[in-house]
Amino acid sequence: MRDRQVLYWFVLTTAFRAGECASLCWDDLRLDSARPSVRLDGRFTKNGDDAVIPLQGFVVDSLLQMRARRDALHARRGDDPVRDADRVFRLPSKIATIVRKDAETAGLTAERGAGRKRVDFHCLRKSCARILIELKVHPKVIQQVLRHSDIRLTMDLYGELGDGDLFRELPGTFPVPRMFATGGEPTSTDRAG
Repeated sequence: MRDRQVLYWFVLTTAFRAGECASLCWDDLRLDSARPSVRLDGRFTKNGDDAVIPLQGFVVDSLLQMRARRDALHARRGDDPVRDADRVFRLPSKIATIVRKDAETAGLTAERGAGRKRVDFHCLRKSCARILIELKVHPKVIQQVLRHSDIRLTMDLYGELGDGDLFRELPGTFPVPRMFATGGEPTSTDRAG
C-alpha cells in the first residue's frame, strides 16, 4: 500500500502515464542531486521525446524510503540490494481497477449520473494538470510537464474549468474605476463624462 501511495504522489506531481511509470528504473531518478528529477527516455513517451521533470522534495523522500524498504526486504530474504537497473514501480495489470477502489475508499469518486466522469489511472495525470493550473503555473510549463507538443491539447483537455472556477477567479479581478474606488455612487457628472 505504501508503494502505491508513492506511485500516486509521483504521478500527481509529474503527470506520468502508467506505461511511463512502468518503464522507470532507479537509474532514471536523480534523488541525491541539487535538482532532483526523473528522466524519461523517449522510447517510452507518447511524443517520442526524452523528458526531464523536476521532483518535489516530499516525492524524493518517499522514493528514498521506498527503496530503503525494498533493500530491507531483500536483506531479510538474503537477496542482493535493489539495483539501479531494477524497476521503480510495479504496476499490476489491473491498475485502473485498483485506482478506482482507492478513489472510492478516499471518497473521491464522482457522483452518479449522466455527467459522471470515469476514475482511472489517467485521472492522476489530469489532477496534476489541474493542481498546476490552480497554482497559477504558466501554461507553457504545464505543457512541458504533460509533454504535449501543442498547447491547445494541454489547455483544452486538461485546462477545463470546474463548476465554481468562473465565480472564484473573476470577481474582484478587474481594476476598480476611480469613481467607484471610494465606495460612493457615481454622480450624474461622472456618468456624463
